[in-house]
Amino acid sequence: SSEFDFVEPISNTGKYTFHKEKINIIPEDIQIVQEQIVQVYQKIKLKEFTQGCGKEDCVWCNFSKNYYANNTESDQFKNWQDPEIDSN
Repeated sequence: SSEFDFVEPISNTGKYTFHKEKINIIPEDIQIVQEQIVQVYQKIKLKEFTQGCGKEDCVWCNFSKNYYANNTESDQFKNWQDPEIDSN
């Protein structure tokens, strides 16, 4: 199991009361997260940063759409270095 401590107060009463929530983690949850880690790492290695949730009010999707529309691929990664390659 795990417990989350939320950092914003529950109310504006002047008291610092915070919400805590305990969840049970099952083996299926671990499997899902492990698969997500592998998928995201592969996308990072391939420099695939444009896919988002597609919601119109999503901050990341709007940033990504506007950023990639205004920059060429060479601009996006001109200062990027692969630590596995560049550390040698």
